[in-house]
Amino acid sequence: IWRDRERIQQYSSTSPVTSKLPLEAGYSQFLSNWGGQTPAGALDTQPFIPVTEQSTLAGVPLNNFVYHGFAGLGNNYQSHNVWRASMTYVTGSHSFKVGYQAAYEVTGSFGNFSKHGLAYRFNNGTPNQLTQRITPWQQGNRTRYDGFFAQDQWTRGRVTLQGALRYEHAWSFFPEGKSGLLEDSVFGGAAYTLPAADGVKGYHDIAPRMGMAYDVFGDGKTAIKLNLSKYWQSANNEGNYTTANRAATFAQTTTRSWTDGNRNFVPDCDLTNRNRQDNLAAGGDLCGAWDNQNFGSIVSATTLNPDVLEGWGVRPFDWQFGVSLQQELLPRGSGGVAY
Repeated sequence: IWRDRERIQQYSSTSPVTSKLPLEAGYSQFLSNWGGQTPAGALDTQPFIPVTEQSTLAGVPLNNFVYHGFAGLGNNYQSHNVWRASMTYVTGSHSFKVGYQAAYEVTGSFGNFSKHGLAYRFNNGTPNQLTQRITPWQQGNRTRYDGFFAQDQWTRGRVTLQGALRYEHAWSFFPEGKSGLLEDSVFGGAAYTLPAADGVKGYHDIAPRMGMAYDVFGDGKTAIKLNLSKYWQSANNEGNYTTANRAATFAQTTTRSWTDGNRNFVPDCDLTNRNRQDNLAAGGDLCGAWDNQNFGSIVSATTLNPDVLEGWGVRPFDWQFGVSLQQELLPRGSGGVAY
């Protein structure tokens, strides 16, 4: 997890080989870390179990008032990285450009809770529910694309024509050690790590983009513009790119009802037992069954058809078509131009 909560950095460079042949390159990165701050020592040496009180005190609702221990936090981070390079050839009425653009997105989530994995709920000081967690755990996603393009623009008289082609390859994966690292836990047993796996194995696409501008009166003040372009769904850590991550369906928490029969504020039941337990007659407690019977397991609720995760023309897309009339209303040099 990065120390900085938010950081943006950008670098760019332009190098003219000749007056007609400039080269450009750039890199940008956005880092973000969110989810709250954990008090120093709260997780490593915290023997206390957090309690959420449901009742009211002197008419003041105490719902969600937590005391006695640190309730824990979910932490998240992301890193967006984009880099590009291009070369342009310009001769006045003609402009030709080729380039490369790529992006790599890193995201992750951490379960940041006390190692005992417990939280209690009281009503007017009487226990009625407990929560069990498997902690710590984490989930990681990675998505990348590489794009190559070529575009050309010609001006002949009153007509300017533009045309471009773009090829893009996009894919995603879940690296070992970052996608579902489940460490030693009171309720989860020994630590284990999900193996590396693919999300989108590989989208391949070629898209055209084209446009035309016509100077109606030849004075550069009135123009009719047409454009037609194909755009793909953004390649980032969501949708098809992350659905196949098994760590996303890891059942990390469950609740169960609790009757503290001996009033010692300790659940005298076998909390690793998913079933209802009535130990009241023996001087123990009554603990209900796990509300989440999948607790501690990885359950895939969604299975994707492999055919939607790779291939040519499989990635979702749409077409954009536009027609516009542009008119310069204010004379040049008057201090502004309106359209």
